[in-house]
Amino acid sequence: MHSPRKQLTTGAMAAALCMVTNAWAAMDADLPPEQTQGKVTYLSGGIGLDQQAAMKQAASEYPLELEFLESGGPHAVFAAGVQVTITDRTGKVVLDARSNGPFMLARLPDGQYTISAENTGRVETRRVIVERGKHRTVVFEWKA
Repeated sequence: MHSPRKQLTTGAMAAALCMVTNAWAAMDADLPPEQTQGKVTYLSGGIGLDQQAAMKQAASEYPLELEFLESGGPHAVFAAGVQVTITDRTGKVVLDARSNGPFMLARLPDGQYTISAENTGRVETRRVIVERGKHRTVVFEWKA
């Protein structure tokens, strides 16, 4: 026979598990769809708080996280519609895409890459090394 205390504890644990499972399902539902170009799988978005939270949660599953900001006032604001071009060490374009929000997550082979991001006609460039098991966040910020 089960004691009322044990039943209450078991019920509370089951409720907590359901809440966590529902939260994970909601995060997945809020993620933009994955896209593929050649050997690169990526997703881009972050419009709205739910999608931003989902992308931040998913970021650790991607070796490269890009964030786009515009500054000029007291606070930086997110930028969207940024044209992103990633080339490998030989200069071959491995990703050429427009961001659908202020975040882009990319899964690409290990190696050295150059990332060019264009916002309102201004281009910022960064060099990164992507290594298996490591996560890199690269922030692009344009002054207004």
